[in-house]
Amino acid sequence: MVFLTPLSFGLAHAHHAWDTYNRYGRTRQAALKAVLGSTDLFGFHAAYLFLRTGSLLPAFSAHAFCNIMGFPEVAYEIRTWPHHKYLIILLYLLGIVGYVYTLPRWTETPGSIFWPSA
Repeated sequence: MVFLTPLSFGLAHAHHAWDTYNRYGRTRQAALKAVLGSTDLFGFHAAYLFLRTGSLLPAFSAHAFCNIMGFPEVAYEIRTWPHHKYLIILLYLLGIVGYVYTLPRWTETPGSIFWPSA
């Protein structure tokens, strides 16, 4: 289930891949960027949320949040504030590590049939 969700999520968002392919010049590199982009990673995340909680609500909520916020533009931020390059990278890494660290506790659901708590 975890490995099929990114595939179905990717197929549902194929228009994003087509847009990326066209935007980056219809090259092999653009095709790889379109296929291996954030859509498949988010599919894994949505499957994880569903299996941990046993509910589609967290996956839908995360999808809505990501649609509103958009994908982080680290390169743009570094270009805009080059003297804060290492601070920007550090804060992004701390945010990722903090999210990964707290995610198991946030998603632990008593009585989940998919991922029982220990």
